[in-house]
Amino acid sequence: MEVFKPIPEYKGIYEVSNKGTIRTDKDKTTYTKGIGVRHWKQRIMKLKTDKGGYKRVTLWKDGKSKDFLVHRLVATAFIPNPNKFELINHLDGNTSNNNIENLEWTDYYGNLMHAYNHGLNSEAQPIVLVNSKTKESHYFYSKAEASRFLKHNDGFISMKLKNNKNVVGDYKIFVLAG
Repeated sequence: MEVFKPIPEYKGIYEVSNKGTIRTDKDKTTYTKGIGVRHWKQRIMKLKTDKGGYKRVTLWKDGKSKDFLVHRLVATAFIPNPNKFELINHLDGNTSNNNIENLEWTDYYGNLMHAYNHGLNSEAQPIVLVNSKTKESHYFYSKAEASRFLKHNDGFISMKLKNNKNVVGDYKIFVLAG
């Protein structure tokens, strides 16, 4: 059964469902100087698909538009996030499937490992750089991404590892196994 909840910052204007449908609220009203008060019929919003296959929707409030990722609206409305994670995994790897059963909150490492373990980024080899002074960890989808973080060319980390070097400046390099 499809269940709708108000979108937090857009209460009384838009609602999101547990299946990823976005619609206007049945009581949506707007006001403009030229027209005055206007009452809107409830309607399903058109979704756009970006280059990564993610569904997006444009919402309007106070004369300003803002684009949102649909999976983020669904997760925010329906899935508790006690750990305050910032990322959302599509469990089946299908970025167009925004059904609540297909979404989970995660951290960067969980997202990275999910993509790697499910072959969603099979060409890349996940890397962790740990700062030896601060003990801060930085997670990357690939050696090239880690190299860019260190302000080097894309092959820098690969070259270091090939030469059995796992320390670069203050960072120790760890290769994550899938």
